[in-house]
Amino acid sequence: MDWDDFRYFSAIARVGSVRGAADDLGVNASTVTRRLDHLEARLGVRLFNRTRSGLQITDEGSEVIHDLDAVAADLGEIERRLQGRDAEMAGPLSIALPDVLVGALMQQLVEFSGEHRRIRLEILPDPAERAPPRRAVDISLLLTDEPPETLVGRCLGRLRVTAYASLDYLSRHDPLLAAGESCWVESELETLLAPDFRSEHFAAMTLAAKCHNLVQQLAAVRSGMGITLLPCCVGDIDPALSRIAGIRPVDTREIWLLFHPDLRRVARVHTFTEYLQQTFVKLEDALLGNLEDPQARLP
Repeated sequence: MDWDDFRYFSAIARVGSVRGAADDLGVNASTVTRRLDHLEARLGVRLFNRTRSGLQITDEGSEVIHDLDAVAADLGEIERRLQGRDAEMAGPLSIALPDVLVGALMQQLVEFSGEHRRIRLEILPDPAERAPPRRAVDISLLLTDEPPETLVGRCLGRLRVTAYASLDYLSRHDPLLAAGESCWVESELETLLAPDFRSEHFAAMTLAAKCHNLVQQLAAVRSGMGITLLPCCVGDIDPALSRIAGIRPVDTREIWLLFHPDLRRVARVHTFTEYLQQTFVKLEDALLGNLEDPQARLP
């Protein structure tokens, strides 16, 4: 069903002529005529009688107008009801998060969910890391220096990374004085955020493995497979891991909070984005690797 045909028909019935309807709709008169002919052919009835004095609506046309008025009233009620829900602090809220931020933010998400029990959070993978979700995402946190122009939002800070290994591994290896005896665990995270890091600091190391997600990477380095590159907000809070001494954290990409412009007035989106902005102020030192005690818990 082509709803546009009914829109053209309704415009003709309202003003009483093809030309008037064309002016209202901002199209050519021939387009209006073609649409009307198409609708009448599809319905198998004549909606207007063509006379020398103009178009006269038929009984069937009047019946269609009556039904369209009822449909319009129903649609208006749906719109008013949904607009009212936008103002409510309730309903689903989907958030796309990079894996590297999940650990740092999970406690904050728990607190938000506890404060707003009528909002149902759905945590989705970052579309930049995996295939995009099947449906639209309300809010995205993206690691990028070039946020898409179709979305609105703000930069929440920047992510830093450095090298980590398990405490047990470092008790048996010296990655700085005997780099050739140590192994490196490569990751897609390294390729994405700091592709030159290994060549600058650990070029002599043997490549032990390459991991394709953060779960694999953490399991490998905790098990003593070798040294790897991790965000400070991930490695610093893991009691099984330690930074490689003497290697300073390096800047990578910005963290952007983004959503579609149409969601500006949705109460739950506005409230959650404000909450995230406050959260990232608290997380700044953790994200930049500035914690005095790297094993300190995140705020």
